[in-house]
Amino acid sequence: MANTNNNRKRKKSKYGKKSPNPKFNKKSFSIFCMFISLLGFIFLILPNTGSLGDFITYTNFKIFGFMSYFVFAFIFTSFLFAFRDKFKENLRVFNIIFILIILTMAILSLKYLGKNLNISIKNTQTSLKKSGGFLGTYIGFYLESFIGSAGIIIFYILMWIALLKNMLGLSYKDFLSRIKEKSQIIGNILWKSYMKISNKIKTYFKEKNLKK
Repeated sequence: MANTNNNRKRKKSKYGKKSPNPKFNKKSFSIFCMFISLLGFIFLILPNTGSLGDFITYTNFKIFGFMSYFVFAFIFTSFLFAFRDKFKENLRVFNIIFILIILTMAILSLKYLGKNLNISIKNTQTSLKKSGGFLGTYIGFYLESFIGSAGIIIFYILMWIALLKNMLGLSYKDFLSRIKEKSQIIGNILWKSYMKISNKIKTYFKEKNLKK
């Protein structure tokens, strides 16, 4: 009986153990995505890349417009940081950059916007490489109708301020105080330059009047 029980335990242990699931290799995936984004960027900048390159270039310019270059650069940089295990600590910066890319596409498409979305898309097709692409047109059309072009620009400026603040690692209070200090220094330099030029002009006209 003891032998049969041992045999049963061995069989259970033999078939009961599950093979461990293969772990997701984050670094290999990051390298693959960096390679794809770099390849896409090369297709954009090189003049003759065949039918495959033409398809990739046209598709990207159609979707992202002029910002296609920056989209590939953003993808490459994101996965480079992920490869170096620094993406999570810089997640807020990458989120802001992503929003800035989207807003830039919308701003580039503002001059192509028409009365409705279909007309706007047709206008965008005439100049894909200079506009924000179809995606920028969609976002720009709805944002412009919601907050107006002025609202888009203000939001864009605020995002740049948020990006600088996060990159410097400062609180908003410290960031604003630093801007105040720098603006005072620049203001003093401009005022001194203005006074020098003004005094030179006054001296020139005084000497000219004395000669008469």
